[in-house]
Amino acid sequence: MLYEIPQSSRDVPGLEDYLRAIRERWQIIALLAIVGTVLALLFANTREDVFESEAKVVINPTIVNSTNTNLVSPRLEREREVMQSVAVIEQALVSAGIPKTPAAVVEDLEVTFVNNSDTLAVAYQSTDASEAAVVANEIAAAYVARREAASIAVYESEISSLEAQAAALDESLGEISTELGAAQADRLAATARAFDDPARQGLIEAATESISALTARRNSVTNDLGQINRDLRESQRALTSRAVTAEVIQAAESDDAPVGLGRNLLLAAGFILGALAGAALAFTLDRLDRTAKGATEIESALGANVLGSVPSFGIGNRRSGVVMLSNAKNSKMQRARESYRRLRASLSFLQSAENKKSFIITSARPGEGKSVTAANVAVAAAQAGSRVALVSADLRRPMIEKLLNIRAEVGLADHLRDPTITGIVQAVPDVNGLVVVPSGPLPHNPGELLASPRFGNLVNQLRDQFDTVIIDMPPVLATADAGAVAPSVDGVLVVVDGQSTDTNELMRVRASLERAGANIVGAVLNRDSSDSGVSLRKDRYAYERVAGQR
Repeated sequence: MLYEIPQSSRDVPGLEDYLRAIRERWQIIALLAIVGTVLALLFANTREDVFESEAKVVINPTIVNSTNTNLVSPRLEREREVMQSVAVIEQALVSAGIPKTPAAVVEDLEVTFVNNSDTLAVAYQSTDASEAAVVANEIAAAYVARREAASIAVYESEISSLEAQAAALDESLGEISTELGAAQADRLAATARAFDDPARQGLIEAATESISALTARRNSVTNDLGQINRDLRESQRALTSRAVTAEVIQAAESDDAPVGLGRNLLLAAGFILGALAGAALAFTLDRLDRTAKGATEIESALGANVLGSVPSFGIGNRRSGVVMLSNAKNSKMQRARESYRRLRASLSFLQSAENKKSFIITSARPGEGKSVTAANVAVAAAQAGSRVALVSADLRRPMIEKLLNIRAEVGLADHLRDPTITGIVQAVPDVNGLVVVPSGPLPHNPGELLASPRFGNLVNQLRDQFDTVIIDMPPVLATADAGAVAPSVDGVLVVVDGQSTDTNELMRVRASLERAGANIVGAVLNRDSSDSGVSLRKDRYAYERVAGQR
């Protein structure tokens, strides 16, 4: 059923398509609307009301974790983790006398940042409104107490350390005083000796030297003790005058209104969502036509991978221009350019993996964007540094020249009629590395010219001179040209219009190319339906009618 010929190949669904889908499948919409309402009713009747209360805590700088005596600004993310830690929650539960585990509380607890402030909001949900307020307040209080205790502990630790140092210095000063008194007694005893005593002078000098050393030590210890006492007094003043490190600025209050949607809103939401789901399903079923809108359908029909997809980027892809040369900044053009770059990358991988250089770009029917695709891929490859030759081999209705603004008096048709005619290759302005072989004056026998060995020879020459050769060919189902040329190239790339190409047509394209000995290397999904772009018209033209001149 997937490959049946569609009844319509409309590019974009219109209002009448939606109305038809609703009219023909209204039972689905009604059924899903009823199901949605019933599910909402069941949920409203079985759910338990949940209440939420919120307390707010402002967090001030603290000396905790400081490498000096300077205050450190709070790291809110860390404080948030502390506030919802097991230790804080456990302390709050013990204080509130609530027989719950911290793990159970964490599931209904949310700690968030208050914008542009050093404030945390702690919100707790419970089936009991009063319990929600109590738990939120106790957690906030437990956190504040914990942070305050940590700050006080730092000061008290510093004070204890300074007191210990002062005591040690006092003890040392006492020892020095004792030694100094002994030295002074020794010197006094030495001076009392007789003047003719040979040891008298030596003992006096030794005692004097000891007294000088001990005096210097006593002075040093006295200075250190004075500094320690000053530091101790400063720490004590800092402890008594310190600012609070955290404070509850908004206590949680009981809220009698449960959180979430009310019963009536739930029923209305269920009905609307069910109806929308039914409408979407109805329209989806209506639009499940046979157009090749996805990669799976295309690959199944062509037997080749989809190498890239291009969204709609203008009114009618065929004349919307070469987006790779456009500086437009709108989202559609940017998405289109990125799509062609991805397609270029896929071709580059194919070339490096399988040593392929020449490619035909064609489609099933006219107006599917093959020429635009060929031009954009060629420009994208050249912009990536490759040497690219773009051949305008659509000798019935060429578009490459218009897209790239190429004007030539001679071209491919002239060379195929008379190989002595040369100089048919033209460089594209502002695109380094890209040349174009224009179609030239339109011949009356394009199929015969393209099927001649001269065309194959020209392709081989271009393959030797360029990294990539891209050939824009007429649609497969409109003419036999692509099948005639396909054996002369390394691969065929089929452009598929995601809005109109039928999968049956793709199967016919595959059969036609395989009979001709072509190698279908991949497909391009043009006007990808997943894109939001809208194409308002189709450009149709007859390949069967050969124009006399451009």
